[in-house]
Amino acid sequence: MIAQPDWVLANGGFNDTNGIVTTLPSPIPGLLMSTFDGSITKSTTTVFASGVPIPNADPSSFVAYSGAVTFAKDKYRVYCLGGANSTTTIIVGADPHTFTPVQESGYATDTLHVYAGCNILPDADPASFEALSGYDNGGGYVKDSAHVWYLCVEDGSESDCPSDIPQIVQGADPATFELYSNVAPISATTTLVDATDKSHAYESGRIVQ
Repeated sequence: MIAQPDWVLANGGFNDTNGIVTTLPSPIPGLLMSTFDGSITKSTTTVFASGVPIPNADPSSFVAYSGAVTFAKDKYRVYCLGGANSTTTIIVGADPHTFTPVQESGYATDTLHVYAGCNILPDADPASFEALSGYDNGGGYVKDSAHVWYLCVEDGSESDCPSDIPQIVQGADPATFELYSNVAPISATTTLVDATDKSHAYESGRIVQ
């Protein structure tokens, strides 16, 4: 499923799905559109992220996508919005004409690359890429025809994450790899299983059987 642009009409506020108008924190004169939470807004001349103008963004073609990571694009470039410092990052090399978020997972593809948040996921094939779980929803798995990746998130249960980029799950078989829906110990002496393939069981990106 492809994520849809997340815009609603705004006139000093925006409408939620029940038609309730909510006033923006600082209404912007001439405001035309807003994301649902009001974090991304645009007028006829300027696009704003958290009230800060995005330099050189084109309001007429600018669209934003909600999800685990907020992606946006105009006819000239692709943006990654938010992050630890609430910054707006241009994703260098991304193709705005084919850039497409993968559901609301925090991943996206274009004709050349797969993106994990604001970064290119090395060696990933956009044509066969599939997000099995979201980018920052407690970590999770993604795969293409050749690899399986796992993203570790430091949430208290996983405190030794090597990277904020998904890591290849060594030994995993992409063709048969799937999430294990009934998360449970596979024996009295093992940890929980969260995925399986034809040969192994996995927990947090590691083979446990």
